[in-house]
Amino acid sequence: MATADLDQIAGLPRTTALVHGFYNNGASFSGTVVGDAQVVSSIETGMPLLRVLEAWVEHVGRDDRWSAKAGLYDINSEFDALQTSLLFVNSAFGMGSDLGTSGRNGPSTFPGTGLAIRGQARLGRALTLRRGHRWRPQ
Repeated sequence: MATADLDQIAGLPRTTALVHGFYNNGASFSGTVVGDAQVVSSIETGMPLLRVLEAWVEHVGRDDRWSAKAGLYDINSEFDALQTSLLFVNSAFGMGSDLGTSGRNGPSTFPGTGLAIRGQARLGRALTLRRGHRWRPQ
């Protein structure tokens, strides 16, 4: 994973870029040993996999009240994300199974992220409005 401050590199103030690569050897503890529906590890892919998981650029407004993000984006990093899930690896603590098992037309999340754009506006100290859109090939 690498991040870059594009203000220092390219003169784009309040703009950050991120690239996150991922390798998984495809071993499936859940499929071969446990046989559960939710998988023991939230990072199982079931097949060997090497890919760029995320590659996006984010620009934040001058007053930090709004931001926009575009590129390959894992929406689980901001949508349907539970703070307590950061403590655990089991998939039950990650994205809800209603979204996580929605198949090929589901959300842009691990391991199959897609091109997306996300805008957000902070409406108060405890209220943020966030909207995302994923492009799907026709």
